[in-house]
Formats: sequence, C-alpha cells, structure tokens
Amino acid sequence: MPSSLSSFATRPLTLWNSLSNPINKKLNPYILINGKFRFTMPDLMPPINSLYAGRSVFITGGTGFVGKVVIEKFLRDVPDIDQIFVLFRPGKNATAAQRWAHFSKALIFNRVRAENPKSLEKVVPVDGDISLDNFGMSEAHLKLVLENTSVVLHCAATVRFNEPLRQAIDLNLKGTDRMIKLCKKMPKLECFLHCSTCYVNADKEGAIEEKLYEPACDPHKLIEASEWMSEEMLEGITSSVTKKYFNTYTFTKHITEELVRRDCSSLPTLIFRPAVCASIWKDGIPGWADAFQGMTANAAGFGTGTIPRKPANPANVLDGVPVDAVSSMMIACAAYRMHLAAKGVE
Repeated sequence: MPSSLSSFATRPLTLWNSLSNPINKKLNPYILINGKFRFTMPDLMPPINSLYAGRSVFITGGTGFVGKVVIEKFLRDVPDIDQIFVLFRPGKNATAAQRWAHFSKALIFNRVRAENPKSLEKVVPVDGDISLDNFGMSEAHLKLVLENTSVVLHCAATVRFNEPLRQAIDLNLKGTDRMIKLCKKMPKLECFLHCSTCYVNADKEGAIEEKLYEPACDPHKLIEASEWMSEEMLEGITSSVTKKYFNTYTFTKHITEELVRRDCSSLPTLIFRPAVCASIWKDGIPGWADAFQGMTANAAGFGTGTIPRKPANPANVLDGVPVDAVSSMMIACAAYRMHLAAKGVE
C-alpha cells in the first residue's frame, strides 16, 4: 500500500470519540478494543471546523442517503467551510440548480433552515453525470470545481445488488477512474476520500483484516474488457464472480479499491468502508431515513409486526451503523487526512 493511502473503518467509533473529546487533556494513546489494548493516533489534530475553514468540498452521490446527511452535517456543524460543490445528474426537466432548490426543502434540512438558512447558499449545485468524461460538467463548472476544491468525497455509485455487470463497472469502477483523473487536476487537493464498503472482502472467511487484499483481477483490464465483451460473455463472468462476492456491487467495489491503490499514489487518499447504513441515531432527526428499504425497512417491519419473525443465527453480528455516525466519521476522517497532509505526511 502506498504511503499516501490511508484506510479507515467506521468501527470502533470509540476511537474517534476518544480523540475528538476536548475533555481528554491527557489522552492515553492505548484504548481497549474487543478486550485488547490497541495503539491509537497520539497527535490530536486541530478542531475539525478549523481544518475545513476557507476550503471547498466536492461531493458526488450527494442525493443519496449518506450524501444528504453529509451535506446537512457540513451546513450545521462546519460553519467556516467555504463552498460545497454537489454533483447533480440533471433530470428530464430540471437543472442541478432546480433540483437543489427542491432538494433543500427536504425534512433533513429543517434544522438548517430554522437556525442558519444562509448556510444553504454555500451549496453550489453542479450539473454532471459520473458516467461521462469530466462528469459531463460545463467548462465553467469544471473550472470552478478544479480550481477551488480541497476535499473530494466520492460517494456516487450504484448500490443495486443485481445491477448488470457492464453498468456496475461503468458507474462504480469507471466512475471512480474518472474521479481520480479530475483529482489529479486539482491544485488545492488535500484529501480524496473514496467511499467503499466493508463488504469488499466478502469472499474471505474467518477474521478479515482491515487492509487491501490481492484483487480478483486487474481493474484496468476489466474496464477494457467491459468495452468490447458481449452481454453473453459478461453474464458468464457475472455468474462466476457472484459465487465469491455474492453480487456485482461488492465485486466492483472490491476491484475499485485496487484501482484507487494503483492510481492514487500521488494523491492524499483514504478509503472509507461503512457497513449497512441505518436511520439516524441521534445527530439530526432521530429515526430519519430517506426511504423504507434495507435495514430501515426491516426495522419498520419488526416494529409494526408486519414481519413477525426472521430466521437468523443469534451468534452472528448484525453489521449495521447509523447514518449520522457514518457521515460524521466521513467528515472527521477527511479532516484527519488533511491534517496529515499539512504535516507533510504523504
């Protein structure tokens, strides 16, 4: 792994809580995790707001579940941030600006509108599509984003488990490739955060370490193959990889991490691996979710009695994490990567 690449998991949250708590004047660099003392980051970084002060962030996937909470968290708790460029795929009859005007009225932004409505002006909606070179941005938007971005949070992806392989490669793998190419043109870049998933190593059994394992294939060769292979050939590959990775989502996310490892040696990069995101825990609107699907749908089903029982092994861990914890950790990890860059750690 190149020295510029850092990998952070959303667990254990106690690590970040212990580091960010101002009460900890004499922080013990060792904390207890799963019955064992582990070494933590001993040099406390400055307040997160001060690291983002005067800097601009470029977010892809901002209209997704996690993206919405990230934007709201920035607007509410990082007051000195300069601008937040958010990529919006234009609708049939709506521009990015029109989509943001509608989007900003959502329930999740109620507190921001009530307490600091002017902060909503920090969001700069950008027309674009991750399936296009330069994300299909206009020359004006491209110039604005490239010249002013200090932090990139790349969250855009298809999360459909049954997405056809060609489409999953185009959005998850090639979309990240396009993002990396843009990052290399950003003179102010201090952090490129690639949002992955903790299931990238779903083919492994037993204890799975927090590291990059050997990839199933070369990411660049997979991209090339997807451009000339027939649907029948890709279906054959899909049948093979889903036996190990269960779906095209985890497979393409796995290969994308290898792309990041190979192509980001010159960038201040980190890979962020959240688990299944559940509704808001306590930071924002407790219980909020933008749609009844996944873990939220299951919780609603159990709570209402619609789903009376579900076969499960009680010894297994339910791998879920509240979306507010994920968004806060994403912002904090990117801040720490900026802190490392400021110290000259590549």
